[in-house]
Amino acid sequence: MEKGKKIILTIGETELAFTVSLQDYNDYINAVKPDDKVAPSLNFLRRTVDPEQKELLKSCTDQGLHVELAGLLIQEFRPDVEIAVKK
Repeated sequence: MEKGKKIILTIGETELAFTVSLQDYNDYINAVKPDDKVAPSLNFLRRTVDPEQKELLKSCTDQGLHVELAGLLIQEFRPDVEIAVKK
């Protein structure tokens, strides 16, 4: 099984642990469309959260934090790389 990057997000006083693999990242990016961000974000969060924390995640997503949490995971997963186009 493909290992992933362990990422902890703190929401208020709640810590949620996620493990994001390159496949999870790719699946999320491929699923997001201009008119459909909520469902892919929720699926991404559910797929990567620590199984023991699914109920905690539900309490956060019930507050409409799907897209924000997914965005933070993606931001933390991707490396900081400086890319430039040489002309």
